[in-house]
Amino acid sequence: MGCNNTAISRRRPVWTDGQDTYALFLPFYRTRVNRVAATKMSLLVEGGTSSLIVAGAVRYSDDGVTWGTASELAGVGSVDTSASWQYGSSYLSPDASRQWVEYGVLTKNGTPGTKQMGQVTIGLELRSGVIERAGFASVTVATYSSTASASVVSVFDEDSYGTYDYTENVTAEGITYASTTGNFTFAETGTYKIEATLLLEASGSTVVETSLYRSGTVIYAARPRVNNQADPVERTMAVIVEVTAGQYVYCTVESQSAETVTVKPGTTLNITRLK
Repeated sequence: MGCNNTAISRRRPVWTDGQDTYALFLPFYRTRVNRVAATKMSLLVEGGTSSLIVAGAVRYSDDGVTWGTASELAGVGSVDTSASWQYGSSYLSPDASRQWVEYGVLTKNGTPGTKQMGQVTIGLELRSGVIERAGFASVTVATYSSTASASVVSVFDEDSYGTYDYTENVTAEGITYASTTGNFTFAETGTYKIEATLLLEASGSTVVETSLYRSGTVIYAARPRVNNQADPVERTMAVIVEVTAGQYVYCTVESQSAETVTVKPGTTLNITRLK
């Protein structure tokens, strides 16, 4: 991960709702989480009414539209109109499981009553760069005994074979493969590229339906032809999709005729996280 430090200053009017608890969040700076390695915030209240209190805060979103509840940013503290600059005590990393982060302030009254107003300047020291997020897996069908089938075959499910072995080409991160189900389960929400390279053998010339599923819903399907005059043949499926933590993918093949189809060794599923 390549990082560099960036200093950002923002100034804007702020106000309260008259209550003596933090209720209003006022944003100053928004960016993608994977662009920020760590942040330190400083605060200054200028020209505010006497009961105005602000605290550094942060909130998150997965789509940049719907935002979660803001929380105080640890290490910053609160400041009122009588204080000078309040400097953050340490760099803090954002929640890497989210997509967007917004830095700002929470406001309240020192004493409940009239709404308070003022000007606030925040200083952000950003250690920025692209954070490498774990999310990849690669599994290849190695050796097996297989009965040719004209029905649906779950390609990476050991129950589809008499005996079955596989190779994990890398030590997967953020994705768990279960040979007992054929599922690849995701630990984190994100955008992923899923690519299946299928080596297929048929008893005759037939159309084969090849499908990728996300938690039971088809996300890619094709109907290539497999010809027994030149087999095994290679057929590829590739798609980029959004995946939510806890969802899983798997792939199937199914002959569209009475001709049988066999999955051959070398068949591989690769998954790579893009963001």
